[in-house]
Amino acid sequence: MPANGQPVSSDGLANIRTIIENRLGYYGFVSPDVQTQGTDRIVVQFPATADVQQVRVLVSSTGRLDFVEVPPARASEVVVGESIPPDLAVIFSGDQIATASAGTTQTGQRAVDLTFRAEGAQLFDQHAAAHFGEQFAIVLDGIVVSAPIIRATRFDGKAQISGAFETQDDVSELVTVLMYGALPNALEEVSFGPCPAQ
Repeated sequence: MPANGQPVSSDGLANIRTIIENRLGYYGFVSPDVQTQGTDRIVVQFPATADVQQVRVLVSSTGRLDFVEVPPARASEVVVGESIPPDLAVIFSGDQIATASAGTTQTGQRAVDLTFRAEGAQLFDQHAAAHFGEQFAIVLDGIVVSAPIIRATRFDGKAQISGAFETQDDVSELVTVLMYGALPNALEEVSFGPCPAQ
């Protein structure tokens, strides 16, 4: 889809193809077949035995992750699983993530562990010091994934997303999307079905 009113560039299309290929490969698909078609299409072929919904998530998730400030007076507007109010301030975005990996909380819940680049770590610690005891929101593609309370004034470049994962596959999907960055353009599924006979 066009972004900011601009058509999809050839470099952008190639970048999207590479990101999708890397996501599928990291998730366990062997030699995924991802090809560009025309000026604004990507064709993804995968075995019929694959989990279709998992492929759709890996292919279509824009992958934009934001850490968003939640003023105490607005806390009731921030609900896990729903859209974030668009006027809340972003503390920093997913480009400040250095690594993402599967983990568990102290109580054994599924989680995703993150480490931040230097700038992101500094921004998060500054925010935590000024807003100890308040909430912030972790938002993926505009949807609130988690809205934890800040319980420390310093995080030393590390954070954990928890509470939103029903299965280990859910964890793996988010790790994969975060590891390979945000797509420069949103995707819209145009068609789905078996490949033509060779």
